[in-house]
Amino acid sequence: HNSEFCMHCTRLRLTPDGHLKPCLMRNDNLVDLLPHIGAGDLEGARKAFAEAIARREPYFKGAAREICVPRSV
Repeated sequence: HNSEFCMHCTRLRLTPDGHLKPCLMRNDNLVDLLPHIGAGDLEGARKAFAEAIARREPYFKGAAREICVPRSV
């Protein structure tokens, strides 16, 4: 993966099967948008977008934590 790309990513993606994908590199945090769109439920769609945004977490988060830990001298 490219941590520089991940660090500056501000996008949500829509999958062909109607899920919002908060991170291009992950498949474990998808939010189902299709039922809301199919039912014309705009409030449900808005909540799905808010949930997807809340699930955004930098792919590099764990690696960055390890890199930034200060060492004793």
